[in-house]
Amino acid sequence: MPAGWSGDAFKPNGCRSSLFRGCGKESEIRMKQNHSNHGITLTEVLVTVAIIAVLLAVSIPAAKELSRSLEQSVGAGSVIDAALANARAIAIREQKYAGVRFQR
Repeated sequence: MPAGWSGDAFKPNGCRSSLFRGCGKESEIRMKQNHSNHGITLTEVLVTVAIIAVLLAVSIPAAKELSRSLEQSVGAGSVIDAALANARAIAIREQKYAGVRFQR
């Protein structure tokens, strides 16, 4: 080893090295804090997957019901359009007023 160097110079607890920002517990805490920010844990992934599964379980039936409702309203609109077109054709052909009555 070169003169003036000791094994303590490269340890975080050794204050003789300029390689470390601090000495002792402070530098160890700083190193641990930096290390914990480099990724996600398995628990975080599992919680995220569980939340997505719950959201899908709730939203898929609602989306199916919305689709069914939309199909019914489109179908009802087609029936109304056909009835009005038929009434118009009758009115033109017979030269009379014609109407459409809808019942529930």
